[in-house]
Amino acid sequence: MKDYTDKEILESLKNDNTEVIRFIYKRYLPMIRLLVYNYGGSDEDSKDIFQEALCILIKNIRLEDFILKFKLKTYVYSICDNLCKRELEKQTARENWVRRKLAEETENDFTENHDLKLKQKIFYEAFAILDKVSRSILNLYWEEVRHNEIASMLGLSYGYVRKKKCIAEEELRNNVKNHPEYIQFIRSELSTEKNVF
Repeated sequence: MKDYTDKEILESLKNDNTEVIRFIYKRYLPMIRLLVYNYGGSDEDSKDIFQEALCILIKNIRLEDFILKFKLKTYVYSICDNLCKRELEKQTARENWVRRKLAEETENDFTENHDLKLKQKIFYEAFAILDKVSRSILNLYWEEVRHNEIASMLGLSYGYVRKKKCIAEEELRNNVKNHPEYIQFIRSELSTEKNVF
């Protein structure tokens, strides 16, 4: 495969040369894979990040005022690093949102209910009907095991674990909300509120 200079790469990308894209993948993807691994990502995540970085690179070099002030390798690395940081921030924000929502729902839904056994029964029954993978992921997550460690322990991809955890949490919330005893409890709370006035 031909070796390209930074200038040749930029010119080739402007002209949609697919050969140079293969060259870029071969030259820079291993470096980006290591970067993504250090952020807790998977091989699949590194390909996604790298693909997004290439799109940004191509978009930027087509701007009239674009000037490459660094080596192309450094520029691609910095784009990928910023994308990883942004993804990590989004992931943290999602996790914090889910925690807050669960805390709010638990507080709002059960504040007046002093029957701890009923709460536990509803939760355990709602949890028990989740599929085995969902239960395993949530149990490990609640034990504060990181996503990449969960993926390794269960033989799953990092991206799948992240997605499955979000789906499992939503399913668990829905299972609780649709539990017959929960619905009965909510109805009794609403009728109690109506009788207050």
